[in-house]
Amino acid sequence: MKKILLAAIAIVAAFGAGIYAGYVYHPVVAKVAGISQYQVPYDGLVEVEVSIEPPNVRLDNECRRVAFDVTADQAMSIYNTLYGVSSVRPLTQDIMKDVLENFGVDILQVKIDRYEDEIYYATITLRQGNDILVLDARPSDSISLALRKGIPVYFKKSLFDEKSVGVC
Repeated sequence: MKKILLAAIAIVAAFGAGIYAGYVYHPVVAKVAGISQYQVPYDGLVEVEVSIEPPNVRLDNECRRVAFDVTADQAMSIYNTLYGVSSVRPLTQDIMKDVLENFGVDILQVKIDRYEDEIYYATITLRQGNDILVLDARPSDSISLALRKGIPVYFKKSLFDEKSVGVC
């Protein structure tokens, strides 16, 4: 448990710009009820394909798309990962990936699951041993981290259906 708390502190530091101060208690570091150490729920989620045309991130599923703008540094982080471009110095998501790997923390799931006040919100579910953590994070940071780890990005289906537009 001590290692996961240290990892959580490092994660919060690395994502300092991405985690809003108002979410320090809600639900940045919260135990997840109903999730076993081997699985997380995927009911009500759709897997999305990530693409980018800066400053626009595009999340596609079949012939539907959700797109939103991100800052230049967020776009660069996602672009670099998608196209295999290396930075001279590590970016925040590179540091986060290294911290997680060094503390033996697995990313179980990255999902965009809320939309409030015209802002999308994401959740990153982590596991270290039998301990499960959920972090509230910006979708752009979550997407960039998922791409670096080679894991899928998910979107809450009802939200995707509501906010997506046809592209085919």
